[in-house]
Amino acid sequence: MKSNIFTKAKKRIASVIVAGLLVGCAENKTPSSEVWQSAIQPPIEELTQQFAIYTLNATKGDTLFSHLGTRIIIPPLSLVDNSEKTVTDEVTIKYREYHDALDVFLSGIPMDYNSNGEKLTFQTAGMFEIKAEQNGKELKLAEGNKIDIRFASYEGGTDYDFFQYDEKGNKWDFVDYSKPVVNLKKEEIKMEKILQLNSTQAIHLDKNHFVLNYLDFLDVYFNEDFNKIYNNKDKPEFQNKAASYGLKVFDISYNKYSKVSHKGREYPISFIVWKNLSGVWFPAWTEGCMGDADRIREDVYRLTVNKFKKNTFGILEKTFSIKAKCVMPLNELFAASSEQWKEEYKKYEQKLAEYEKLMAMEAEVYRSVKLSGFGIFNFDKLQKRNNTLETIVSFEFDEKENDNKFKNTIYCFPSDNKTVITLSTLGKSNLYLDPKENNFRIIAVISGPRIAVFSSDKYNKIDFDALKKMKNASYNFVLETYKDTISSKDDLKKILYL
Repeated sequence: MKSNIFTKAKKRIASVIVAGLLVGCAENKTPSSEVWQSAIQPPIEELTQQFAIYTLNATKGDTLFSHLGTRIIIPPLSLVDNSEKTVTDEVTIKYREYHDALDVFLSGIPMDYNSNGEKLTFQTAGMFEIKAEQNGKELKLAEGNKIDIRFASYEGGTDYDFFQYDEKGNKWDFVDYSKPVVNLKKEEIKMEKILQLNSTQAIHLDKNHFVLNYLDFLDVYFNEDFNKIYNNKDKPEFQNKAASYGLKVFDISYNKYSKVSHKGREYPISFIVWKNLSGVWFPAWTEGCMGDADRIREDVYRLTVNKFKKNTFGILEKTFSIKAKCVMPLNELFAASSEQWKEEYKKYEQKLAEYEKLMAMEAEVYRSVKLSGFGIFNFDKLQKRNNTLETIVSFEFDEKENDNKFKNTIYCFPSDNKTVITLSTLGKSNLYLDPKENNFRIIAVISGPRIAVFSSDKYNKIDFDALKKMKNASYNFVLETYKDTISSKDDLKKILYL
């Protein structure tokens, strides 16, 4: 019989929510005020995100900006101490924010929400914590004052509401509705910079690009000098010329009077560099056959090749067609060497990567709220429970000696990357598994710190059809222990997301 990691727990864990699932956990006993302990327990203390520290003159107030773009407006004379005395002079504002499942996991902040006795799971569009201090003592916001927050959120959508975490009550309280506003700076980068790059002549001539006829390729290369074409057509350096540009070459004849349009000009069909959009190539029988082109939309054509029966007049034997995009005329291709095209595209890729990095650093939207106090706040919506299978689950490690070394908590990462489902060994939970979940991961933190993981690959191999046939579906998750210690957030990224 397999050993169970919960031998010292009061009850066996029964379930966990997967990908937008409803968690129905037994209620924990509310601790008395005398023995109160926060439910916020960072799983790896060494990796807890540090506060950004700001100093300001409390008499004057100030506008602060986080490194990710959040704006915080502290009004003048808005802070008081525990005796309600207005604070002046220099004060310290501590601020940190969380944007994805890994941030939430390392914070130790619960993502559960109790509604009418049911425990639900939040999905975040961004969470933050803010404090004020003077000489090491916490300050409060004076009655009637508000802190104006314009939070930089990397998650769009209008269905996120604003909540504050009640640390003593171990619960989230609804505060307000929040309407997102599009980040115009990101839109500017997207519309101007990316489109500007896409309009350049840098083209990646990959394996999908081709020319229709070798002799017509040489015709353009030698500028219709038929002596040069005849004298060079069998030389390897010219036979390999198209390949040096990355082009595939066919021997399909097209009527020179049949034209295609590109950027307002017309060109013979076989004088064009094409990109295959169909994923299949002309079969061998098309060699030496005649073809034609029919326009589908701007720069996109259907290239058709017909084979007629021998010694007949117009009796069709075979036909074949692909969809292809008109990329550029051959004379533009020959304006630069194949090496220059590759170098230009390399520069283009570098610039594109720079712009994409800038875009990634910019928030998708801004979510504005007014705070009447300090604490932990979250823009949340409830995960949906769709097409899930209620399952009783148990957990164990591949290395049995770790059964008593983990920190009594199991952490679940759904595909949305916007939440962490936390399972305590001291309670019973309902589990709903989603067969369509494609990147669900489970981890436990072991002293060291190290982690044990049930990977998304293993999850995808679960026989859900067999589970559905069981009267009381159950599944045992075996977590694989990683030998190396966890020393950074990047270590976790490599294990969980790559």
